[in-house]
Parts: sequence; C-alpha cells; structure tokens
Amino acid sequence: LARTWAVSRPGDRVLVVEPPVNPWIWCRETVRALRQRDWVMARYWTAKLGSVISPLKREAPGLWVFRPFSLVPFRAVGASAAREAPFRRAWAGVEGFLRREDWKRPVLWAYPPHRFVRYAVERWIGPLVCADIVDDNTRVEWMPESLRREYRDTYDRVLARAAVVFSVSHSLAERFSSPGKPVLHVPNAVSPSKESAPWSPRRLPPGRRACYVGRIDGRVDLSLLRRVAMEHPGVQ
Repeated sequence: LARTWAVSRPGDRVLVVEPPVNPWIWCRETVRALRQRDWVMARYWTAKLGSVISPLKREAPGLWVFRPFSLVPFRAVGASAAREAPFRRAWAGVEGFLRREDWKRPVLWAYPPHRFVRYAVERWIGPLVCADIVDDNTRVEWMPESLRREYRDTYDRVLARAAVVFSVSHSLAERFSSPGKPVLHVPNAVSPSKESAPWSPRRLPPGRRACYVGRIDGRVDLSLLRRVAMEHPGVQ
C-alpha cells in the first residue's frame, strides 16, 4: 500500500516505520531455521542483519523504510525510561535523515501497535500520517492484561493522529472504524488485468484438506507439520 501511494503521488515522500528487529528473536529464529534446514527462512532472517549497517533503506522512488535493530530489546521489561533510550537513539537517526533530505511533503506510514511505532507517530512533525492495520494484537489470548491495555492505547493514539487508515481485512476495517474516521478496506489480493487470460485454480483431488493462511515465519512449526502430514496420509 505504501509503495502504491508513493507511485500514485510522486510529489510525496513516504517513510515507512516498521517494528524494530528484536535481536533475541532474530537469534532464536535464525538458529531454528538452520536446525530445520529451512534455507528460505534462514536467508530471510540473515537479510535482516542489514538493519545493523543501515536501518534506513530506499526501496522505491519516493519510498524509504526504517527498520531499526538494537542490542537493547525494544520490549525490555522495566521502567519506561529503560525502554525510552533505544527508541530515542533510533529516532534520532530518522530526524537527522529528514533534516539532510529536506523533505517538503513527508508522509509517515505506521504499523501499530508496537511501542516504537507509537513513539514515532507522537514525534512526527510532518503533515500526514497513514496507519496500516494488519492485525488486532489485543485479541491474543495468552497476552498479559498490562500489555493488552498498552496495545489498545497504542491503537487509539496512532489512529487519532492518522489522517488515513487502511486495512487489508474487512473485519479489521469494521473493528477500528469510527464515525469520524472510517478505515479504508483494501483487499489483500491483486485483481487480474483485463488483458490477462481467464484463470481458475485446478480442481483438488477429493478428500479432507488442511491449510494454513498467514505469514510464513517462526510461528510455523515445520517439524510439526511434517509429522502431522505423515500421521494423516488421507488429508490433503
């Protein structure tokens, strides 16, 4: 969505602020991918090391992405001052970049509800903030109530600051819409062009099927999937 915005509005300069790379999660997932010989995920996590060298990257004309990487966990437990220090250091790099580039129409593209995203939104001096809601983290069952409250507060603060709010999910758009600020639903798919030949998926063999819909990352236990597949050969 941010890339489409930058292409369709060439006068704008869009800065996407992503949740920071947690070094402990990075180590855990890299080791897991190597143990499972999952070279796709191993390359995925190895590529994230680029954030150590350059957290700010130009990915398209008019579009920059900021992915901070800090040796101090951004979800550190303790006083708010302990969490503030890595946020402040990371955001100082963004402010220096904006001063050097002298952006005229900066747009901040934010993904709530991470604490750092809220930190960035509260300090953004540009005229426009776009919020992109990809999930509702307050619905996680195992989450401590204190973190759930903080996530709710982050959603409220980011959406209050955002001029435009997007979501790829119809249910999320309904969940976060308000009378004064509707959430724009952009379906998470690409429609075929009129010139393309008609296409339909192949018919699957008869029988029961199991599927997973979601991001392919550490939440997918590949060893478990292999074992389940072998124990249930009649399931597609």
